[in-house]
Amino acid sequence: RHDCAPGYPYSSMSIVNLSVSGPPRAWIAMVGVGATALFLIFPITIGHGDAVTAPDRTEGMTVLQAELCPDPSGHHCSPTTCCPAQTQCSQATGSRATDGWECRPINRTNPYLFTTAAYRTCPSTPEPLTLPITLPDGRTVYFQYFSSGNVPVEQAPPDAEVLVVQHGATRVAAQYLCAAEGGAALASPSRKVYMVAPHFLASNDPVLVDKEGHPLLNWNGSDPNGPWRAGYRDMNSTISSFGVIDALLAALPCGEPAHATRQVRLFGHSSGGQLAQRYALLGAQRAGSRCGGGSLGLTTVVANPSSFAYFTPVRADPKTPPGSPIKWVVPTTCPGYNRWEWGLEGGLPAYSTGGCNLTGNLSGCVTRYAQRRLVYLAGLNDTCTPADAASGPNHGPCPDHGLETTCMDLLGGSSRLKRARNFYAYQLDVFEGQADAAFVGVPWSGHDHILMLQSPTSRDILFGPQTL
Repeated sequence: RHDCAPGYPYSSMSIVNLSVSGPPRAWIAMVGVGATALFLIFPITIGHGDAVTAPDRTEGMTVLQAELCPDPSGHHCSPTTCCPAQTQCSQATGSRATDGWECRPINRTNPYLFTTAAYRTCPSTPEPLTLPITLPDGRTVYFQYFSSGNVPVEQAPPDAEVLVVQHGATRVAAQYLCAAEGGAALASPSRKVYMVAPHFLASNDPVLVDKEGHPLLNWNGSDPNGPWRAGYRDMNSTISSFGVIDALLAALPCGEPAHATRQVRLFGHSSGGQLAQRYALLGAQRAGSRCGGGSLGLTTVVANPSSFAYFTPVRADPKTPPGSPIKWVVPTTCPGYNRWEWGLEGGLPAYSTGGCNLTGNLSGCVTRYAQRRLVYLAGLNDTCTPADAASGPNHGPCPDHGLETTCMDLLGGSSRLKRARNFYAYQLDVFEGQADAAFVGVPWSGHDHILMLQSPTSRDILFGPQTL
């Protein structure tokens, strides 16, 4: 997991030392050729106090076009529909001329908008499905989700890998599923992957019943970011969002051969990334009882969250000079900064099935987190800061996509990319380099879930031939 992964083209791999304090004990591997290079930071033996440093933006890189944005006459894409906000799809010209397309900023003078890859959109609309969940008191509640081919999760192919795709604050679960299917098709059309997209409804959504008339679980809609992202219970206080993920995973049929450990990846972007990281800390991650109830072969992919749950009271010192090892300090100016959902000092969700004692000593949760497989997937252009967003009208010159800016969030870093890098360095320090985790930067991607699911870098993580 932390060396040269099987299936990569070793002949095109180069190893470059990163800047760390003390002896060089961390490396960045650049895998692939040209525009399809994959950047992986592997945690080898980074000791306490070491910090990996890397540039915040990638400059002068060739933009991916052809494979992510097909001929606009096809059903996947058109020049007006396959690009992020504030960009437009244009045919590649000059030195990058191919039959492909790229997304260029509409405002060419805006320094915070980048030329990016264009991507595939969904050729069809998935149908919402309902998962019945039996509560400990015998009652049944119902949860909405979407899946590959509208196949119920209980009927997922036993020989397929599983990708759970968790939406962000916009809660466009069907779109997330479509984006993931597009990424899988680009990666390996013959690879058998069953995908499921949980949909956390809000109490102010217009439809809160399924087609059979069952009332659907929903969460407080007055919180625009969603209490579900932190494991809190639904409006009727019946079940934690972590319990919903437990039920979804437990509903999967046993793998083949019988009772085999299934390869499951849980991908969450933005607020979904927050849920994924916090579920990795507190969640059960177990198979259903009919499959033995053992641990799943789960890899959690945390993409571009606005915040992380820390295990101790320290945070990165914002006065640390660029390129220097991070100094960890205990903040004194933000009361409550270490309460849940940013830390573990109180406010934890009512969730009792994760195997951790949430009312007592949480050291077991923290120790277990080091043993769980995590990939921190970060868009290298997800660099908008509050100062950037405040410097102009309509959220300023950069697309901040609702970057959270409370003092609790800002203690993690000024931008999502900075927060991801800080937390990864923090995890390496806490566990003295022994955590089962990797940091992966996605070139050319800002805060865009489709690019984070469809870029070649992401596809290697989510649909690649290797077992993470």
